[in-house]
Amino acid sequence: IIDTFSSRTFVSVKESGAVGDGSNDDTAAIQAALNSGEPVYLPAGTYRITSTLNITINGTKMHGAGRTSLQTRIAPANATMNAIRVAAQFAEVAHLEIWPLQIQTAGYAVVFEFPAFYAALDNVFIHHCFNAVLMNNGTETRINRVALRALYGWAGIHMTGTVGSGTYRAILCDLSCDNPYPLPLAADPGAWTPNTSYAVGQTVHVGGAVY
Repeated sequence: IIDTFSSRTFVSVKESGAVGDGSNDDTAAIQAALNSGEPVYLPAGTYRITSTLNITINGTKMHGAGRTSLQTRIAPANATMNAIRVAAQFAEVAHLEIWPLQIQTAGYAVVFEFPAFYAALDNVFIHHCFNAVLMNNGTETRINRVALRALYGWAGIHMTGTVGSGTYRAILCDLSCDNPYPLPLAADPGAWTPNTSYAVGQTVHVGGAVY
């Protein structure tokens, strides 16, 4: 498989020893592929992980074969873990599903944090996680074609940052949220408005869904 943007060849996680059978621990094999700096491809399968996958090399792409469980599923095995952490510029996670192997009691499916500038999450299905996406101190992070379902926590898309910094110019397109379990306990300002500041802990509605 060729990355048409950079003309680089995707590296399959199978070459690093990943199995994708839902029972083998594929964490180390996937991480080794991500550490190569090359675009990474996860063929169809269920990839059990026991610790967070870290993307820290600028330009790294992590692509699956599609976002249903019959295609590429990232399956966190611990109840309190973040599944994927993106801390690199121009990184991309796309075409996969994140569905834990057990009920989550903490954590996020995907965390974008400094220096995740111009990073992207595209065509991803997140369900039965605690929280979905955390965007922390990034610029122009793009969330596109992302579906959320049956979250156990309180955050669909959580934007935050430190004093003097923050999450700027986030781009959210084609989001859907189906049946989040809990009702938010924080103040609810109603429909989300672009270019508007909200207080810490507030929740907003995007397209009728609660985030």
